[in-house]
Amino acid sequence: MGYGKITKQLVEFANKSSHFDVIDEFTSFLQDYIVLNKQNNIEAYTFPFEAVPYNIERIIAIDSGETVVELNDYPSAKLYVVKFGIVELALKDILELSKVYPICPQHLSSITKTITTSCFIPSSNIKHKNHRSISKSIRYAMYKYYLDTGLASTLKYILYKEYESPSMPKTLSTHPTMPDKHNILINASDFDEHYKTIIEGEEVYITDMFRLHEIITEELGFSVEALHQFTLVTEHLMMLSLIRDMYETDKDLLSKTLFILDRPLSFYGQVSNLQRQVRDYFNFLHSQGVSFYLVGVEKSGAFVEHARLLKKKGLLPPSSFMLLDSDYIQSYIVPRSNQKGLYGAATYYGAKLFFHTASGKLYVCSFPTSSADVLQAPQPSDYPHLHEILSVLELLESNAYQDALLPIILANDTVAISQNPGNISLQYHASKILNK
Repeated sequence: MGYGKITKQLVEFANKSSHFDVIDEFTSFLQDYIVLNKQNNIEAYTFPFEAVPYNIERIIAIDSGETVVELNDYPSAKLYVVKFGIVELALKDILELSKVYPICPQHLSSITKTITTSCFIPSSNIKHKNHRSISKSIRYAMYKYYLDTGLASTLKYILYKEYESPSMPKTLSTHPTMPDKHNILINASDFDEHYKTIIEGEEVYITDMFRLHEIITEELGFSVEALHQFTLVTEHLMMLSLIRDMYETDKDLLSKTLFILDRPLSFYGQVSNLQRQVRDYFNFLHSQGVSFYLVGVEKSGAFVEHARLLKKKGLLPPSSFMLLDSDYIQSYIVPRSNQKGLYGAATYYGAKLFFHTASGKLYVCSFPTSSADVLQAPQPSDYPHLHEILSVLELLESNAYQDALLPIILANDTVAISQNPGNISLQYHASKILNK
């Protein structure tokens, strides 16, 4: 690696001839390798798009932002601050605002409703005064947040299918404090009004059904991987809480609201089993004749890179969308030498597509689907309200960032915690209180 820092001294540039002695070895090396699936034909997957009338009147975007707070006096001691945000906009206000140029922050704030909550989770070398271990303190922090925000009720509602009856017991693969205890059956009625139960003499919280305790240790505390799974499932449960409330109180409002998640419609890791519960709930809503609109949008990763490559090569023209089946994904986007089963069958409750708008914006979207079997040979009819949602996404385009959507920008801004003064202020207060 060269010296690239700009100083008063010379900057070290790469030698323009230093590759000469590498080429022979490089070409010899390549003789033993092949490119997997070099050619593809995407015409069968690509469909022209034309905007259609829509029934959507409201947009709700959900996102989260986190920062790690490290105590200056104790470098190994840290905790996470996670801020969750819900942004609501009326589509008519967005369309009116699009006539104004330039758009200033005051204009945006006047049409935006926001709700934020914050969750604080100890990680390493910090524990609750009333709990004997770091892992119990972490589990309690997640549980307390769910209890205080009402998400515990929605979690139980989804897990135990309380929208139907009777509810079947659920299996907790490992006891939170007794790793040798496996496959514990827990009934919905086992939880008390505070969403706790006692198993083998130890408290078990409703949030332990996430199984995140399996990747929490006393030595490392709350890992980044555990944090990402926690924010993933919490964003989903915030959305599900809103859908549940509208379903029970105002189905007409639900049928006019588009929910946008700043992530694909999937669960992974310890929480992956929730994809089945969420898909079952959405299938139940459809069986009741209830309409709702939901899309997940990705901003980075292998799918985004592949979509941009197709656009660059002219293979995905403007005003078109491309459905992705399992074979295509596993052949060209996330290649696997031994393809077994459908892509994402155990993690996704939706299917993906690429959408190239008339103005040139490019979006990787996920739509909820009734079954993973859709990925065998997807058709536009398999994606609920596909054309309506894409028609509205075109109206939400923003030039602030590459391939941006206004509601996601606003949600990002709502939950982002700056390094200075945000994180520094949090560090100051943590050190002041914990060092007493």
